[in-house]
Amino acid sequence: MADFVLKWHGKDALGAIRSKLKDGVREATVALRNNTRQLITRPYPPASVGGEPPARRTGDLWHSITAHSPNDLEGIVSAGGGGVGYARDLEFGRPGLDQRPYMRPSFDELVPIITDFFK
Repeated sequence: MADFVLKWHGKDALGAIRSKLKDGVREATVALRNNTRQLITRPYPPASVGGEPPARRTGDLWHSITAHSPNDLEGIVSAGGGGVGYARDLEFGRPGLDQRPYMRPSFDELVPIITDFFK
């Protein structure tokens, strides 16, 4: 008799893994969107200074931050679009405007939490 037996349940195991990944991607994507929005809730005035997330002036940037999953294993959080052509300038800066990052700090904050969604 064998001391050790490994039983593989191919389709069932892959289905369970895929389901867990799908749930993790969805939860992580929504958490990132929510955390990013949270970083830009400080009211204007006063304006933010370079290096800080932007202050919430009109709410347009806040509303432009969206989350979607084009498939089960991919999540996308985006900002800008519509009338919010300045989202990229705030994140990365441009001549005459210091960067006011909000997406990158949000992601950095959530990395430990996001990895928990996949445990």
